[in-house]
Amino acid sequence: MALRTRLDGLQALRGVAAVLVVFAHAREVSDPVTGVLRQVLPGSFGYAGVMGVDVFFVLSGFIMYYIHHGDVGQPGRAAEFGWRRFSRIYPFYWVICAVDLLTRISPWRADGVPGIKVMFLSVTLLPDSIPPFVRTAWTLRHEVRFYALFGLLLLLPARVALAVTLAIATVAAGFLGGDILNVLPTESKSALYLAVLYLFHPCTLEFAAGVLCAHLHLTGKFNRWTAGAALLLGFAGAFAGTLLYPFAVGETHIRYGALITFGPVAVMLIHGVTSAESLWNLAVPAWLVRLGDASYSIYLVHLPIFAVAEPFLYKVPLPDLVRAGLLIGISIAIGLLAHLHIERPLMDFCRRLRKSWGPAPVAA
Repeated sequence: MALRTRLDGLQALRGVAAVLVVFAHAREVSDPVTGVLRQVLPGSFGYAGVMGVDVFFVLSGFIMYYIHHGDVGQPGRAAEFGWRRFSRIYPFYWVICAVDLLTRISPWRADGVPGIKVMFLSVTLLPDSIPPFVRTAWTLRHEVRFYALFGLLLLLPARVALAVTLAIATVAAGFLGGDILNVLPTESKSALYLAVLYLFHPCTLEFAAGVLCAHLHLTGKFNRWTAGAALLLGFAGAFAGTLLYPFAVGETHIRYGALITFGPVAVMLIHGVTSAESLWNLAVPAWLVRLGDASYSIYLVHLPIFAVAEPFLYKVPLPDLVRAGLLIGISIAIGLLAHLHIERPLMDFCRRLRKSWGPAPVAA
């Protein structure tokens, strides 16, 4: 089977996930402008936004292996991989960090400027118990870990790399089952203990699931029956998961509840969408693909936009629901513009910069 250079179905799924996150965050805001969403939209809709993060994590593992599976076992490709991942995440993220800091010194926000330590750990995305000052960037810390782990897999033969992926997933599953991240108080955790937990964080399960899902796809281990079943289970699971999520969370960590509830759903959706696109040559609407292309921008810009736009929209004499719709629409529109005029040019610049250094090593 020929390898597709683009997976439009996955891009569309990524775009939908980003919009669900925007709606979920809008629903959480306590301001009267968006507080109306709590009355109009059921709680399960907000939980669908939580599922969007799980889709992102599984997608990340899938895309990494789908694009770079030929580089596994090629140590010379590790630097090229690292540069591509760096240029994908950091330059645009740093722009958002700067914008977020500027809005914090404005009279429209009351949360203030973070300290030097928090600022440094936030812009570098290094692990820390304190969340980044760009609220959505906590997921990027996981992404950076995923990239580091995958970069190590490039140093290993393909079969060994897959075995290591399974081993990491197994240990991570054990940590999830024991809720081990919350066993000891923060002050008693040694540096080694924290390093092990960072490496085997339960969210790594979703990344590993994406890698294995991509491996099954590339080796042709799917057919119309498995594709149809995966899609059916994925959509049914998404609906059921939004209802069951509060019970899955219970007394445990909120992200663990999401992982248990929506992780398998994300795997089913991604396996089903990629298989169906390959088997039936499904035509994905171009606007959904464009939305997926801009998903990273939409995901990062919407909370700073919320913080700045809310005070102004609250003064507009419009029904609450209309103002909430405007807030969401403005955030998505600015995310699309940021992708076209900031994110994409930055990525093009990084590509040109890389080419100026000479040709990349070719996989053997």
